[in-house]
Amino acid sequence: MDNETSNISAASKYESLDHLNARYSKALLPLTIFLAILAVIGVVGNIIVILVFSIGREYKNSNFKIFVLCLAVVDLITCVSLIPAEIAKHFHYFSLESEANCKIKCYFNVFGSGSAALTLTLISIDRFRKVYQPMKKQIWPALALKLCMGCILFSIILSWPAAQMCGIESGPMKNIYGGRTVVYLCGAEKKYQKSVWRDVYKYVLFMLQGGVSIVCIFMYIMIGRVIVKNWGDHNVGNTLKFDSSSRSFDSSVKESIVNEVILGPEDVKTSSGGVQIETEQQQEQQPKKTLRKQSSVFSNFSSTSRRLSSNDEAAKRRMFNRQTSGFGFRQFPYKTLIWFILTVIFIITYIIYCGLSINVAMVFTLSPRGFALFAFFFRLYFLNNVANPIIYAFLDIRFRRSCKKIFAMAKHCEFCRRES
Repeated sequence: MDNETSNISAASKYESLDHLNARYSKALLPLTIFLAILAVIGVVGNIIVILVFSIGREYKNSNFKIFVLCLAVVDLITCVSLIPAEIAKHFHYFSLESEANCKIKCYFNVFGSGSAALTLTLISIDRFRKVYQPMKKQIWPALALKLCMGCILFSIILSWPAAQMCGIESGPMKNIYGGRTVVYLCGAEKKYQKSVWRDVYKYVLFMLQGGVSIVCIFMYIMIGRVIVKNWGDHNVGNTLKFDSSSRSFDSSVKESIVNEVILGPEDVKTSSGGVQIETEQQQEQQPKKTLRKQSSVFSNFSSTSRRLSSNDEAAKRRMFNRQTSGFGFRQFPYKTLIWFILTVIFIITYIIYCGLSINVAMVFTLSPRGFALFAFFFRLYFLNNVANPIIYAFLDIRFRRSCKKIFAMAKHCEFCRRES
């Protein structure tokens, strides 16, 4: 009788895996929709980035182009592999059966984070050298490409242990009836669950992430100090410089107008000694011709002066821009700002990920709502794979211009195809 009672009691506390998955997938639905939006934006955005920087005429062969393409390729791989896999997992979170899928997911997880971390560190080193060692030999595009390939190759090697150690991990989880249901998650293989090598590998990844974060933060702090100092000094100095150059520009323009109008183009001869005017005796030899010439010039004086007065400000601005375009601090450092924002997003999201990874076992005790909140912050690092195209669109006018051109070309090709 007691055995029957205990069996009935145990059966009443049993919850099937299908029912458990249904409850948690319902709680994860907002996160599922959010990840689906990220996947669409990431795939479309990174494809556009690759097209713009590969075939667009706005970008020459530069380090900026190489770094952008490297990050775009890594982000695209993540958006077509990891994010869809995470979305699919939400519908059977606690009943994973395929060990191969688990290993592939772990591999791409480490590969994506490692490639992005090393590439962003390489970018920060390149920015640092341009600011602090501008006169020394810089990283040239061919070397930048080799270094990016090296980062990707190192990440491929670094990811292999993750694929080897990952597997299906089982454990009891409290269900809706207060009982325990055995669940199956993508975790560590049984033989590696208590292995010292798994702990060593985990600490190596944490140290790599921590080291990258410290290096990037230090370098961008130093870069920011120099940019703020030189940007402020330049604005003050160039205001005075521009005013003096404007006055000299105005006087030279006015002098050329007077010489051309009063004397005539043929009467003003420039030499190494300056302006040379024909003598009075030479002018008396052809008085009528000179008078006709001056009368013609005076008739065009009004239109000439108006044209020059409307264009001299634009000419001064063009001359000023040409003078200041060669020095990095004299333009707004939008490239450095782009890399800084992307690095900050990467560091913040992966610090959250690493912190939650330490207490990942707590998912067995969380309610569906608490589990959904945990999963949201745990996978927040997917923002890194989507942020790049958005930030380029906001901060890089050349990127927007190239997108418009490519869309116009695509629209024209579609129109021609329909006409044919």
